[in-house]
Amino acid sequence: MDDCYSLALMVQDASNLSGVGHDFTKLLKLVREEYEAENGGQMMPTAELAHHPAVYLYVSKMADMVGIYPSDLTEWSQAYEICKAKAKTNWHVSARG
Repeated sequence: MDDCYSLALMVQDASNLSGVGHDFTKLLKLVREEYEAENGGQMMPTAELAHHPAVYLYVSKMADMVGIYPSDLTEWSQAYEICKAKAKTNWHVSARG
């Protein structure tokens, strides 16, 4: 997986919390690399990292896996659509119900 958006979409069907947590480091690296490439090598601010759509989807999945559900799915839907539009790999992702 070479882009954070595809990775964030792929994880939506995951069932192994340990694996999802392990790959979260890879996701953060990809997000930071993308930011640096688009911003002349500048480091990504932590606050911006926390609000990146791929990071949001990943953290949301981990929360869902332990029984913490967002009260408003609007932000999840927006993050999902951004990742879907920017993903280099097409993934079939089950919709949240």
